[in-house]
Formats: sequence, C-alpha cells, structure tokens
Amino acid sequence: MPSGPQIHAQKLCDTESGIKKAGWRSTPEFSATYYESELTQESLKYYSGRKYHPERVLDAWFSRKLSAESRRELEMVVVCRAAHIVVEESSKMCQAKELKMPAMKVSISKLTENATLDGISDFYTTTLPCLCFILQALLTAENNYEKTHKTTKKGKETMVKRVTLVVISILLFCRNRATNAFQQVVGLFLVSSGASRQVVETLCHMGICVGYITTQTALEALSENACFCACLFINVLEQLWGVVYNNINLTIQKASQRLDSTMNQINATTLAVFSLPKWLTRTTYRAALSALE
Repeated sequence: MPSGPQIHAQKLCDTESGIKKAGWRSTPEFSATYYESELTQESLKYYSGRKYHPERVLDAWFSRKLSAESRRELEMVVVCRAAHIVVEESSKMCQAKELKMPAMKVSISKLTENATLDGISDFYTTTLPCLCFILQALLTAENNYEKTHKTTKKGKETMVKRVTLVVISILLFCRNRATNAFQQVVGLFLVSSGASRQVVETLCHMGICVGYITTQTALEALSENACFCACLFINVLEQLWGVVYNNINLTIQKASQRLDSTMNQINATTLAVFSLPKWLTRTTYRAALSALE
C-alpha cells in the first residue's frame, strides 16, 4: 500500500505527463494560461475564513529550498508587484481633493473638520492599504531589545500611526506638491510657534511642511476667515457677547537671517469673541436698561 507522499508524487507525475501530452511545453506555461482564462474565477475567489488560493501558491514557492539567486529573483517578483500596487494607490491619492489645501483657501472649517491629523491618517489607511501595511509591518517588527527581553515597546501602536502618517505625507508631497494638507497644517503650527523662516524653508525642502511664503499666505487667508466667522457669530447670536484680547510685542528680523538685516518691532493683537449665558439676551439687556432709565 503506497504512502501519502508516494500517492501525491504519482499524481504530480501523471498530471505533468498529461499536461505535456495535451500540447503544453511545461507546467508553468499551463499554469499561466490557466490563470489567464475564465476558468479561474472560482480559484481566485476569496472566501472568509479560508486561506486564499494565490497565497497558498506563494507559500509553496517560498517554502522550497531554492538557491540564493533563485530566491532573490522570486522575492523581486513579489516586490515589483507590490511596488506597482503602491504606485497605483499613490497616483490616485495625488488627485484626491481631501489632501489638497491651497494657501488662499485655508479656513477654520477646513482645519478643524477636513484636515485633522487623525482624519488624514484614517484616510490613508482606507485609500492606501498596501503602502500602510508595508510601513506598519516594518515599524511593528521586533527590534533586538524586544527579542531579548520578550517584551513590546510601550506606546508602539501610537508611534506607528504617527510615523506612518508623516512618511506617507512626505512621499505624496514630494511626488505632487499640490497634495499638501499635512504640510499646510505643520507649516501653520511652526510659524504660529515662532519658527524662523530658515527653519520653515529647511523643513519644506525635506517635504515636512510648505514654504514660508505659502504659510504666510495661508495665515492671511485664515485671519480673514476668522474675522468673517466672528462677525457671523455676532450677527446671529441672540445673547450678549464679549471680547478678550492680548497685545504681544514681537521683534522680528527683516529678510530672514541676513547679517545686514535691520530689526523691526511689531504689535500683534490676539482677540477672541465669546458669548455670555443664554439667559442674558439682548432683549433682557434692553429691558434692564429701560428699567434703569
């Protein structure tokens, strides 16, 4: 009675002989033609809870003890296919409106609703699954310390999400400068935090933020939008409102960091509009004034 491996070997020999008798020069030629035909719809169909058939084929290939050259070529085939998928994904993202933020159209609503860092990260995960998977697999792989001490670095999941966001944003921005939602947010943060023009321009060359002039244009648009929103808030508000402000003296250098630049002091006013309690309406205030008169 032949054993299981012997039966499998005999089946393989019979199948290979049958393929060659049918006119195919080799088994790979038959396999390629088979998977290119309409007969493979069922073989390529994915069923939840079952191992995907193409994955089983790949596992069979990589489980063999191949020569170094053969294994390298096999790995390159998979890598090239993955690269092709990543390029296709990123090409679509370069045209995504959600990732574009022209400096002259920056507004409070766009920054708070459409351009939050968590929102951009979730958008990447949904629309760039292959690239996100590759980066996350690389970042979550065990390092030497984790292997030695049998532990996992604290905060690793949070770190992976942030690094993935930054890396993908830089890649898309370097490929298409119009894909700048992340860079616009970082640029506004840097300038608002007091970063110099030289720092902003250096980070811009690295793809981390937009240029200094672009950031200034965005700040002007943001200021105009803030004034518009404040006026709209006051006009539609039923209750009374108030303002708080703070004067800040800033000493800046003209023309960035040049040695012959002159110093200039400006006065900037930060102002916020807030509403008083709902019961303190304009009608109530008017009635109180009438009573006092």
